[in-house]
Amino acid sequence: MIRKPAEAGQAQVWTVGFAYKPMGLRPARMALVLCTAGHSIPDLKASGCCAAMKTTMLTDRIGVRARSSEFLVFGARATGAYDAAEHWKATKARHLRQVAELARSS
Repeated sequence: MIRKPAEAGQAQVWTVGFAYKPMGLRPARMALVLCTAGHSIPDLKASGCCAAMKTTMLTDRIGVRARSSEFLVFGARATGAYDAAEHWKATKARHLRQVAELARSS
């Protein structure tokens, strides 16, 4: 297991050992799963993929390793007659704002 120590006021980052060798670890207070997707959230929900990803991550991957957990999808798709580079730049900025807001509220 690799555990990156947190600075004062920062969250800890858990890597492979957290997911695959959890025995003997103290449960995390909270796990936040951030998922990027190349489809829109409505498309992911309609297809059932969003629910499947959430179930897999929170039930199988996190499970009892955290006292509480949350799953957030950042979905986006570049289609249509517009500047895709500008679209992705705006999408990235929006996603980063969401993460920053979530971090401040935790």
